[in-house]
Amino acid sequence: MFCTKCGKENKDQSKFCEYCGAKLETPSPRSGDARAVEDQPETAGGKQTDRAGDNGKKNHVPLLVGLVTLVLAAGVGIGLGAHYLMNRDSEKETAREEREQERTVSSAFGDQPDKKDSGKKDMGQKEAGAEKTPTAAAAPTSEPAPSEAPKVTVTAAPTPELKAHTYELIVSDGGWEEAFNGCIARGGYLATIETLEEFEEITAQIEAQGLSKTIFYIGGGRGPQSNVYSWVDSDRNFLTANPVNDISCPINGKWLSGEPSFQDGEYEELYLTMYYNSDVNGWVLNDVPEDVVDIWPNYAGRIGYICEYEN
Repeated sequence: MFCTKCGKENKDQSKFCEYCGAKLETPSPRSGDARAVEDQPETAGGKQTDRAGDNGKKNHVPLLVGLVTLVLAAGVGIGLGAHYLMNRDSEKETAREEREQERTVSSAFGDQPDKKDSGKKDMGQKEAGAEKTPTAAAAPTSEPAPSEAPKVTVTAAPTPELKAHTYELIVSDGGWEEAFNGCIARGGYLATIETLEEFEEITAQIEAQGLSKTIFYIGGGRGPQSNVYSWVDSDRNFLTANPVNDISCPINGKWLSGEPSFQDGEYEELYLTMYYNSDVNGWVLNDVPEDVVDIWPNYAGRIGYICEYEN
């Protein structure tokens, strides 16, 4: 029996509460008092037994959950294992089929040796058997053999012969003495023309240089008391052995008609010149005074001389 005042449990036969001294009343059982009964403290033998029963029921739930989880995990593991085994078997089967295809292709086309190994092997066989067996002649190919290139013979151009004499044309309005000294100063001498070929060579050079209107002093003359024109050496000696106005001279035929005249009015003519005469359409010889421009100024700019050099 419980005290309605303090709620303590007392013996069923007690009239008063052993704890607070309140009078204990025996409750009458009513259907409407079920809530009151529930709110009252439970006896150790009754309510605790129910809780124990509830606890017993609740303790089975985690076990069931664990078992279910274990079963699910086992199922998942078994599924994954089966999937892995199936994939592995499938891969093995694919690899086996590929090997079968390779063997089929190899048998269809024949085994081809490795090119590098084959090349090395062939080279080794050739080197080993080079001394024992003669080299076989190369098999003819379908390509035509290249024709032999034509031989070209190169002939060196002939070296031109060095001329024995060379000539320099100089335009100057001085007299014969200036021309003579000018050639000596240049390392040559006033030109002496001893052959017809030399005469033609000099005239060709004059024309090539565009000096056909120039009157040129050359290295010939005579003494005041002589009628023989001779070539003069670098020491002013007259070379009388072959007179220029003698019929035996190779260029004797080059004298202008009526020349040499030895005298032109009051002026004595002692020196030789050559010039182009349009009347005869050619180059001619003529005797003149020592300084033409000094006597006839209209010839200024048309006087020159020819230096000769021996090589």
